[in-house]
Amino acid sequence: MLKKSKLLSAAVVATAAFMASPSHADTMGTPKISAMSILNGLENPWDMAFAPNGDMFFTEKCKGLSVKTGSGVVNVLGMKGSKGYGTTNGDLFCSGQAGMMGVAVDPNFKKNRRVILLLHQTNIMEVVVKLTSKSVMVTSL
Repeated sequence: MLKKSKLLSAAVVATAAFMASPSHADTMGTPKISAMSILNGLENPWDMAFAPNGDMFFTEKCKGLSVKTGSGVVNVLGMKGSKGYGTTNGDLFCSGQAGMMGVAVDPNFKKNRRVILLLHQTNIMEVVVKLTSKSVMVTSL
């Protein structure tokens, strides 16, 4: 009886070792993961969101909001002291954990062209900014 118990234990251990081996994991449909860089030289990238057409909106914590389109990168809204942005706002600041934070594309983006930002503005801890192709509307939380 003791011999059968040891044999059974050895079989269980061998099966567990086989199941955990990397060569066995490859046969279980484990996806192959790879990475590629689509933008270089970013300074403290924080968040990104994709429009239905594939444009990528992204924030850099102490710089601002930009969008990567099929034809290149457009800098949309810059923080105080940022260079190269279409619009900069002296009230937007970066310090500690404050800065240009979250970005989201409105679920109805195709119709309203709205992008929503979470950022920090002087004298207001957190601000939600709704950007459209025609205007910037600031709403404090």
